[in-house]
Amino acid sequence: MTLERPVRIPKIPGKITMWNKDGQNYVRYETGRVYNAEKKYNIPKRVFIGVQIANAPELMMANENYEEYFSPDGRELATMTEEEKEEALTKEEEKTLSEMEYTERRARYKRYRAFFEELFYEIKAQSRGRLETTVPEYQAAAVNRILRPLKEMMEGEAYSEMLELIDESGMSYGDAVVLLCNYKTALSRYYSERL
Repeated sequence: MTLERPVRIPKIPGKITMWNKDGQNYVRYETGRVYNAEKKYNIPKRVFIGVQIANAPELMMANENYEEYFSPDGRELATMTEEEKEEALTKEEEKTLSEMEYTERRARYKRYRAFFEELFYEIKAQSRGRLETTVPEYQAAAVNRILRPLKEMMEGEAYSEMLELIDESGMSYGDAVVLLCNYKTALSRYYSERL
């Protein structure tokens, strides 16, 4: 069984070796040595820790042995103190949480961006020739159902103060288009800066 993501092949002189079988490079880690009294030399004990990725030779897809002998950041567990092990695990948990937050943020962006694009072009088409006409209340409420989560998502960004909701009690199509243009620009910046 391999881990879900590639890791760097540890650089430990004398302890990491490659074993090629059927065109695949298997990465082996030396866990110790056993002295053979008859032959009078040490025999290395090795375990497979992963398979080298062909187009990225410094990386491998690790297996469960890798987790047993190495910290998430690639250091040998045998050479680490208990405090260093705890610190490495804490960092890995934080990294996993930030990766999950990023994935969730990206999925939310994609979901609402598609709705926003359709909405933007619809309002823009309806505004042609009637910029001073008031957006109907039901349409303003529908638009705000899309804008509200986008505004929340971009809250705290430098440009977030320019994002408003459509005034449901009366806003012209011209003002609504300007407001939606602000969202369009903000969404592009959010994507390039945060995703």
